[in-house]
Amino acid sequence: MSDVQIPNLTPAIALNGTEQIEAVQAGSSVRVTTQQIANLALGSEFGAHGAFHNTLTQTSVGANQINRVAYNTTTLSDGVSVASGSQIAVINSGIYNFEFSAQIEKTSGGSDNVDVWLQINGANVSDTNTRIALTGGNAKQVAAWNFLIQLTAGQYVELCWSSPSTAVQLHAEGPQVTPTRPGIPSIIASLFMVKPL
Repeated sequence: MSDVQIPNLTPAIALNGTEQIEAVQAGSSVRVTTQQIANLALGSEFGAHGAFHNTLTQTSVGANQINRVAYNTTTLSDGVSVASGSQIAVINSGIYNFEFSAQIEKTSGGSDNVDVWLQINGANVSDTNTRIALTGGNAKQVAAWNFLIQLTAGQYVELCWSSPSTAVQLHAEGPQVTPTRPGIPSIIASLFMVKPL
């Protein structure tokens, strides 16, 4: 193959990772693939993730008190894990997406509010609170949204909730029949890295 200047080469189409490029390693020419270069650019920690839920109903510790959402089941985990029941911790620094879905229930009549917000390492995260109103006995609503947050290695995130009424809880049910369908966890949450730092 004759030498051709780079500007005169045919442009590459979408790369698939198998393309080979010459590089110099420890003073010697070696070949590397575009996939190896991509892995180096992303870092080995890219893709850290965890998915967790709780199969039990979670009751309030008291009126106007902070309740920390707890998890009793890990569905997936790589670089993200649950500590002390409620702390979703990371081993790598990065930008993370935290998503959750909570089944909130009021077990008494009347109307009550419940606030749901985020903490990192036990400190409230500014402007993350949302208030939900529940009216009537056995009234249920789903709180479900996501936060894009920056975490450093070793930090943890917690989802918190509070209500002036102890009749508010995070409701769970086992699998149902007619038709057969899955159970309802009190909380479903995931945390996954979208960019390493």
